Amino acid sequence: MARFRKIDPRTWRDEKFRPLDPLDKLIVFYILTGQANRIGIFNFSPAMAAEEIGIDPQTFSERFENVCRTLNWEWDEGSRVVYIPTYWKYNIPENPNVVIGLLKDVGDIPETKLLSRFSTNFAYLPENLHETFAQTLAERYPKPSPNQENENEQENEQENEQDTQKGAGAPKARVLYDSFREINKILPHPDELTEERLRKCQARKRQAGRSGGFSKFVSDYSRAVLLAQDTPFLTGEGKNGWRADFDWFIQNHTNVYKVLEGKYADGLAAGHSRTSSHNTKVGQDWLSRTEGK
Repeated sequence: MARFRKIDPRTWRDEKFRPLDPLDKLIVFYILTGQANRIGIFNFSPAMAAEEIGIDPQTFSERFENVCRTLNWEWDEGSRVVYIPTYWKYNIPENPNVVIGLLKDVGDIPETKLLSRFSTNFAYLPENLHETFAQTLAERYPKPSPNQENENEQENEQENEQDTQKGAGAPKARVLYDSFREINKILPHPDELTEERLRKCQARKRQAGRSGGFSKFVSDYSRAVLLAQDTPFLTGEGKNGWRADFDWFIQNHTNVYKVLEGKYADGLAAGHSRTSSHNTKVGQDWLSRTEGK
């Protein structure tokens, strides 16, 4: 089912929007319609935005910063998440059941400090929706107690130790790194499995545990890496030469499925294949090994 977005005509009369120059206004509408979801907090790739708008990344970065500053939008560069605090003002859910449905989008967002601000922002939500909003978030994404946080830290430390050792368990979070290194022949290779990359792999593993299991995600992820190598936009044939890399694949839970759904396949010629039959066989062998663990 399509995830529709609304654009309120009052935007054109907004006192902060009106003074923006034409390029900034274009960026505003791109953010609201391009990579956006239905709740106003979502993963965002500036490189992809620059590519799709048709400007160089440096210009986009400068104008994007101005847009966020002018409209009081928030940007977590580390997690690559945009948060629009006034989103509910222009996109009021119709009833509690709609709220429950919309909040499913939270599952696609990587870990970010902006989620805590989102979860406590009732400024533009009608009062009759407050309880459903808070309760749904608490049930699906409970905030850990101090004791749980300590336990989670200890678990993460243990997982770190285990994941940096090959061969222990099946599959560990680092399998995402190992898989990419083995089946990727075209995209940029990660030089090493840094602590930050390992943390993101672990985040993908935890998130996959809530939605079908990590083994299934590893299988889907490996297929997506193979398919990306047959997708011109993801291999640098776009106007600005942007290429998908390991960090892009692990930064959230949705990029994998966007690739599998063909979201980036526009312009892929019928019969066009840049990966060799050997590369495909390597990928299939990898899948057999990981799925059999």
